[in-house]
Amino acid sequence: MTVALRCCYSTTPPTHSQTWSEGNAVILLPIICRQLYDETHGLLYALNTFAFTDEHSMRVWLSCRAHSQRKQIRSLKLPGGATGYYRSAHNISLVAVFPQLQTIYIDFWRIVQMENDLVSGGLSQDDLVQLLVAEKSKAREKEGDNIRVIATECVYISTVLGGLVDAA
Repeated sequence: MTVALRCCYSTTPPTHSQTWSEGNAVILLPIICRQLYDETHGLLYALNTFAFTDEHSMRVWLSCRAHSQRKQIRSLKLPGGATGYYRSAHNISLVAVFPQLQTIYIDFWRIVQMENDLVSGGLSQDDLVQLLVAEKSKAREKEGDNIRVIATECVYISTVLGGLVDAA
């Protein structure tokens, strides 16, 4: 399981081969100072974008988070395998799980790949733009208009299919 964070530290004691610098000691300060922890522990969740390698990793990680931690999360990158989430009949909104969610990053490459396989001759640039706009609209419809939905891999999709794509 991999969770990508900008601010990482380990709560396990160092081994003989590990060296600790003053920079690491500063990151550990919230762990050893209760008042500082109480005042800052939400920042880890509020200031980071949480990204997962797959849906299973995301579910396992979520099952270990308290509601107070989940409600602090503002930015989430869905795993590639979850790109069809907004095409499915699931009625569970991510905003229901993450009440403060502001931004969702979605890798639309798999959806574009599936659509491209279905269309003889492939997708035109206009078709691609319409597809990405429609997928982002589905996400906004389920999550709410105040959620920013950012399509990742658009540059890659554009390169593969030729031309520059900027999906709204």
